[in-house]
Amino acid sequence: MGQEIVRDGGTERILIVCNLNSSVGVRVFKPLLAVLLIISPCSLAGGFSAAATPTRIDIERGGGLMIFGAFGNPSSCSVSDRLYVKATHPQYDKIYAMALMAYASGKKVFAYSHSCEPVGWYAVAETTFNIVQPYAAFNIRD
Repeated sequence: MGQEIVRDGGTERILIVCNLNSSVGVRVFKPLLAVLLIISPCSLAGGFSAAATPTRIDIERGGGLMIFGAFGNPSSCSVSDRLYVKATHPQYDKIYAMALMAYASGKKVFAYSHSCEPVGWYAVAETTFNIVQPYAAFNIRD
């Protein structure tokens, strides 16, 4: 590790240089890289919800569709057991029809949630729900 003084116009800055080829740099960098590679995908990853029979379906003031049931928390949001589909979803009407059919017939649905987002009607901005994005799957089964 070393220092360089960099002059840019009338400004002087100290630049700290770390030689990653040194044994100290490698010992620090490798564990840090390993931790970042393990943690980063987990914090961004979504997943499939549990298959569950819808227990309630709300149309949220023209913004989308909230489906209640024992879905778990596939995206690790602050609220579990709810799936939200925005009205702008290209298959919104089809998903709504599937959810209603599952509710009426006692069938189970499950979906892939990629993210957590707040839904204003239900809670404050810090409260997030599992969102079914346009590139996600929504399925029905026995």
